[in-house]
Amino acid sequence: MKVLEEILVSDNNKLELMASFQQRIWHGEAFSLDERINSLLQDLAYDLDYYEPNENFRIECASYYGDAKLKVELLAVIEKIKVLYNN
Repeated sequence: MKVLEEILVSDNNKLELMASFQQRIWHGEAFSLDERINSLLQDLAYDLDYYEPNENFRIECASYYGDAKLKVELLAVIEKIKVLYNN
């Protein structure tokens, strides 16, 4: 998934890329003909709501996470998609 890889490596416009991805998902844009992949992406779009780059703001809610967990989440979804595409 190119958009997920772009988010992963982005420093400057990470939040914009994430917001664009979420909007596409929430407006029903299918990224794949495979419903399992679309479901993974929908779950990720929801989880991205809890990404907070500011460490001080993450203190407010235990559900907020930073860059380290974002990287783990993105890599996990990318890997799952690769597995589904290869099956």
